[in-house]
Amino acid sequence: MMGIPLSLVFAALFFASLGGVVFMAVKKAPVLARIPAEDLSSQETFFAWIMRIVRAILTALHPQRIKMYVLAQVAKTLHASRLISFKMHRFVDAMAHTAKKKSQEMEQEHQSSSDARQEAEDQRDESDAQNEK
Repeated sequence: MMGIPLSLVFAALFFASLGGVVFMAVKKAPVLARIPAEDLSSQETFFAWIMRIVRAILTALHPQRIKMYVLAQVAKTLHASRLISFKMHRFVDAMAHTAKKKSQEMEQEHQSSSDARQEAEDQRDESDAQNEK
């Protein structure tokens, strides 16, 4: 199935958007030209408006609420880190227990094999001693 190339779609979107911007600029240019210059200078700037909104939001929020929210988040974080710490401790403890158990088993096997060897040598020595008599 042969479709429209993606580059052609992007070009069509670009030119449609560009046409929309040009249309709006041509349509709104006379309206913008009729605004008196003194009205523009007396209005507050965008950044001043943003700062006014931010100040209003900050004063509307009660500092006690913010403090309680922060403390609740800190408590949640500390609780989560404590749980992770306990899980890691339990995992390491289980690994250490398993390693100790395997080490003891290996040591017992080693001792039993060396005891068996020692007994075999003792029996050989006894049989050699009896053979010499």
